[in-house]
Amino acid sequence: MDDSDTQPTKLAKSNNDVDRDEFYRRLYDVFHNKKAQNTVLLSRDKYNWLIEKIKHAKTATKKTPSDYRRLKKFEIVETPDGDKLYTRGLGDNRGQMYVTIDEMYDIIAKYHVKLNHGGRSRMMAEIKRKYRNVTAESVLVYLSMCVSCKNKLIKRRAKPSPSGSKICEPMDESYDNSCDPIAESSTSKLELEAEDLIRDLRSTTFRSPELYSRGQVDILGVANEPGEEYKYLMVYRNFISKYIHLKPMKTLSMEEAVEELLEIFLVFGAPNILQSKNGLALAKPMCRRISTLCPQIKTVASGSIFSKTDFLGKSNEDILKKLNDWLCKSQNTKWQEGVKFVQYELNTTFHEVLCRTPSEMVFGENPKGGLVNIMAKNVYEELVTEEDLIAVLDNKDPIGPRQLKLEESLMLPSNFIKLEAEMEDENEMEEDETNI
Repeated sequence: MDDSDTQPTKLAKSNNDVDRDEFYRRLYDVFHNKKAQNTVLLSRDKYNWLIEKIKHAKTATKKTPSDYRRLKKFEIVETPDGDKLYTRGLGDNRGQMYVTIDEMYDIIAKYHVKLNHGGRSRMMAEIKRKYRNVTAESVLVYLSMCVSCKNKLIKRRAKPSPSGSKICEPMDESYDNSCDPIAESSTSKLELEAEDLIRDLRSTTFRSPELYSRGQVDILGVANEPGEEYKYLMVYRNFISKYIHLKPMKTLSMEEAVEELLEIFLVFGAPNILQSKNGLALAKPMCRRISTLCPQIKTVASGSIFSKTDFLGKSNEDILKKLNDWLCKSQNTKWQEGVKFVQYELNTTFHEVLCRTPSEMVFGENPKGGLVNIMAKNVYEELVTEEDLIAVLDNKDPIGPRQLKLEESLMLPSNFIKLEAEMEDENEMEEDETNI
């Protein structure tokens, strides 16, 4: 292993910004509250057990399905520090390395100092180039505890702006928009704020694991024609899973907005914190009305907002562009009919920070396509009833298009000699029959 791999330990010993024991305590709390089975935090024993299983799978004469899966997914690389577990790369390119939980602190500390106390997005972009199971949640826990980052944040808040006022002051909860509470977000002043201000607002929310649970609801004006039935679009985002919900709306009424959002919460769960680019004037009454309609749900409002880097390629502008592209492609005049297709595309697109799609993050897999997932198009497109499907399944021929050999297969000269001899025998037999 090169020097860069041993560097984290040296940095961690001299790093007093984050307490190691407290970091691991908070990290366990975050992953313990997750509903999905924990496959990210690998103990040293589990790490070594997995390596031994892969070694056994390589030498086993009779392999099990689990052996094939492990060999397809993992590879073992010998290093001066012992065997390391990697994802299987393509060709000569090496994949990402898996690390044990006791190595995570040192790795995160190394990259945080290397990037001059960089934020989550910068750190994850660098970490994911090499490490597989160092997640955004782990980095967020570390950043929420970094003393130097908090001190820098306090200094920036105290720094006067060019106009003489202070930036990043706590937002007045009595703030009210002069226009309708559900204002079109494309003209919101929040979208025009500096990136540092947005990052400061967001970084203050990571002091405890409970503050990670947050969602953002934005109401966008969509329709240009005054006579259209649906004129507005609700966009709801979950910060952890990156899952996006799109809901067309007919009016700018609080009742319709709450009804649509409550339907999402009752199926997918509610966040601890609700925020909106439309402002606190929208988020606060929505939280109150949801709690009134459903006492089993309690969500608080926040003046923070997600930056464009949190949902890279899936901002409000990107969503509206995808809707316009769908209208042009489908030659349809009803934009609301394309909302479900755009939502499907957004949630089944690979996310580089999650290392999976938002649908896989929420459901464990992407939506199934029925027979599309198990048959070729030229097979399933002619099927109509269950009897047709049974007839195809009973067919001994493989399901799917026939393929030719992909490897070079040269014919031996003896095959040509044998074939010519057989042809000569057939010609002689034909001549004998003619003479008779």
